[in-house]
Amino acid sequence: MHLNCRPLIELWLSVFVLMVAGAQSASDSTQIYANLPTQIEILIPEDLKDLQLQNCVPSQTASAEGGVEVKSNVDWSLTVSADTASGHMVGSTGSPPHELRSPMNIQSQAPLGGPVTIPGTDSDPSAVSLLSGTSPGDYSGEDIIALLFEQPFEWGDYGNEDYGLVVTFTVGPA
Repeated sequence: MHLNCRPLIELWLSVFVLMVAGAQSASDSTQIYANLPTQIEILIPEDLKDLQLQNCVPSQTASAEGGVEVKSNVDWSLTVSADTASGHMVGSTGSPPHELRSPMNIQSQAPLGGPVTIPGTDSDPSAVSLLSGTSPGDYSGEDIIALLFEQPFEWGDYGNEDYGLVVTFTVGPA
């Protein structure tokens, strides 16, 4: 007895062709979320931490160039303050310590800000804004913000003093 399998094979192929011909594509999607927290950083490069005013002469203004790096992904402001009560430079050898008659000024070169007089701890307010409302798009944080410190000297200031002032920079959300 000989079985003819051909009709069975043809039926199976027909069903297979119908299955393949009737297949449809399908898709779905997903959403991806991220919550990027705000972050602000400030750094004074090591080579700009200890500045020396040059050419200090009565009735003239001496200056020094410094800088600070700010990185932020939110609008920010930069304030400055000093460690002395008046914000003036104070001598280290006089008794009582001598204070310069004029305050120090600071300005930002790029982005442009100031000039402002650096306030002391007894000043109201004790910190002043040098840069405000700076956005991440205005300043990338990849370059140093160039700063110019200017100190006027007068004939009434005591000579042979090692004057000093610690200036603090604080960055915060605008």
